[in-house]
Amino acid sequence: MITKKPSCLISLFVILCAFAHYTASAQIRIVCIGNSITQGKIGLKGDSSYEFSYRPWLWEKLISTGFKVDMVGFHPYFFDEKEGNLTMKFEVNGVAFDRDSEAYYGITSIEFLNGNASAGWTSVPLPKFADRINDAEKGYTPDIALIHMGTNDRDSTAEQVAATRKNIEAIIQVLRNKNPSVAVFVAKLITGWKKINNQVNDLCKGLHTEQSPVIPVDMATGFINDPKVEGTMTYDHVHPNKKGQLFMMERWYNAILQNLHDVKHLP
Repeated sequence: MITKKPSCLISLFVILCAFAHYTASAQIRIVCIGNSITQGKIGLKGDSSYEFSYRPWLWEKLISTGFKVDMVGFHPYFFDEKEGNLTMKFEVNGVAFDRDSEAYYGITSIEFLNGNASAGWTSVPLPKFADRINDAEKGYTPDIALIHMGTNDRDSTAEQVAATRKNIEAIIQVLRNKNPSVAVFVAKLITGWKKINNQVNDLCKGLHTEQSPVIPVDMATGFINDPKVEGTMTYDHVHPNKKGQLFMMERWYNAILQNLHDVKHLP
């Protein structure tokens, strides 16, 4: 009697083959887009990991599992950081954490897109996103974009939620203008009460193309926000503690791994 391999095993085999190819040959340029949850802050309680963000953990896991990764973005700083001020050091095989990102503490989606006169993030006013990504000295071209955006946006009306969605769509368009084959991962926010989460699946479906896939990533389901609850993943309902940072890292990592076949433009 001939038995068929379960489809789940076939799918796993395809993913592992794709994984082997990418780890062997490709450098993946990843931009992490967001606000404080993505940027992270240093120095709280004398432990940088207290509000660090998922970014170092994701970089570490990708590097440790064989990926060649270039984290890209307009600036390399955690919030409130002065150079050399980190108490945690991330290093894999003698390579130090690549800190570049597009994450800004307290930023809204419209400020991210259109810029802001504040000099609080980079010591000079923040240019609009299209100018940042095309900056003559700091510009970059991502292969993959990880977007966790909208936590700071107002959402008490349908119009405000629609505005956030429009801004995220415009951010994706800027990414595509720089790289028409960029793969974009859009998160449902860890602040699961934010109404933009109800729009993420439809947003991704509407923008998804074979050349430039747009993939939803559910960060909300299973995330524990209440600091008073056992297993909490935040210290203030919003910003992830180390447990929350690792939760986010795993969701991003698994999404990337499961969708390598959609990232067709990589060498």
